[in-house]
Amino acid sequence: MKKRGAHSAGQAAGEPQWKNLLQDALAEMDRPGWKKFMLAMVALVVAFLLAVYSSVFAQQGNVLATGICATLALGLSGYVAITAVPYLARRTRLEWLRVSMDYKLTREGYVFIALIFLIAIAGLNTGNNLLFLILSSMLAAILMSGILSLSVLSGVELEVLLPDHVFARRPVPARIHLRNDKKRMPSFSITMSGAGNSTDRTPKRQTRKKGSLLKQATKLALAGLGIGVPAALILSVFILIATERYGMSVRSLAPFVLLYLFLIVGAAFAVHRRSQRRNVKRQPSVAGPERGPAADGAEDRRILREPLYFPFLPGGGIISRSVELEFPRRGLYREDGFSLSTRFPFGFLEKALRLPVRRDLWVYPTVTPTEEFYEILPMLSGEIEAYQKGRGH
Repeated sequence: MKKRGAHSAGQAAGEPQWKNLLQDALAEMDRPGWKKFMLAMVALVVAFLLAVYSSVFAQQGNVLATGICATLALGLSGYVAITAVPYLARRTRLEWLRVSMDYKLTREGYVFIALIFLIAIAGLNTGNNLLFLILSSMLAAILMSGILSLSVLSGVELEVLLPDHVFARRPVPARIHLRNDKKRMPSFSITMSGAGNSTDRTPKRQTRKKGSLLKQATKLALAGLGIGVPAALILSVFILIATERYGMSVRSLAPFVLLYLFLIVGAAFAVHRRSQRRNVKRQPSVAGPERGPAADGAEDRRILREPLYFPFLPGGGIISRSVELEFPRRGLYREDGFSLSTRFPFGFLEKALRLPVRRDLWVYPTVTPTEEFYEILPMLSGEIEAYQKGRGH
C-alpha cells in the first residue's frame, strides 16, 4: 500500500510539470499563423486532387469537367499564393537569414561532390533507378548538412571575460562563456577561435597578391559548382522529358541548353561578386599602425591564439571554460571579433559564424623579482659602515 501511494504521489507530482510544459508550448504558439497555415495546406491538397481529376477527365475526353477542375485547382493555388503566403512571410522570424556565415568546402566535401558527379553521369547513361535513388540520397545529405550546421550555430551567444591587470610573460586566467539560447535543441562540435586584428591583416594582404588570380578562379569555380550540381540535374530532367515524351531532338534543344548554361555562369558570377562585396564590407577600416608600446615588434598581437573546442552545448545551457593566456611583450593586444565554426554533422562543409565581440587588452611591462640583497637590506641598517658625515644629532 505504501508503494502504491508513493507511486501515485510521484505521478501527481509529475503531472503539473507536463502541464506546465504543455501550457508554455501553447502560449508560445502563434495560433493565427498556424490556423492560416493549416487552411493553406488544406486548399493546396484540394487543388492537387482537382488537378489529378482534371488529368483523368482529359484522358476520358470530358472537356467540360477537365476545364472546371483545372480552373478550380488554379484558382485555389492562386488564392493561397495571394493571401496565405504573404501573411505567413510577414509573421516569420527571418533573423537567421541575416546571419553572415562563411562557407568552406572540406576535403571530404570535394570527394563527396566528385562522387555525386560520377553517380549522376552513370545514372544518366544507364537509366538505372537505383543510381538515381542513391543520387537523391546524397543530395539530401548535403541539404541536411547545411540545415543542421546552421541550426548548430544559430542562437549561440559568446562572452569573453579578461582580467583587468595583465603583465607580460605572466600567465593569467580568462573565462569563456558560451550560451545556447535555444531552449530544447542542443549544439554539437563548435570550435571557437579569434578573428585577429586589423594590424595583423595588413602584411597578409601584401603576401596574397601573388596568388590572387588563382584564388579568384578557385572561388568562382566553387560558386559554379554549388549552382551547377542542381542545375545539371534540372537540365538532364528537361532533356529527358523533351526527348522521350515530346519527341524533340537534341539538336533542336541546343539553343535552350546554351541559354541555360549562360544563365548558370551568370548566376555563379553574381554569387561570387556578392560574396566579394560582403567581405569588403565586413573588413574594418585599417588606420595607420599604432606607435609606442603597442606597435613594438612584429609578433602576433591577438589575444586568443589557440582555438577552443566545445563538443556539446545543451539547449538553454551555459558552458564556461577557463583559458590560460600569456603575452610575450607589453602593449595593446586586440581581437576585432571571434568566430564559431562547425563541421557538424558529416564534415563536408565548414561553416563559420563571425561574432562582433571586440576586446582590447593592455599588457603592462614585465615584473621582475628583486634580488635577495635588496630584500635583506632593511634588516642590516646600522650594521654597515657609512662613508659620509651624518647630521650630528
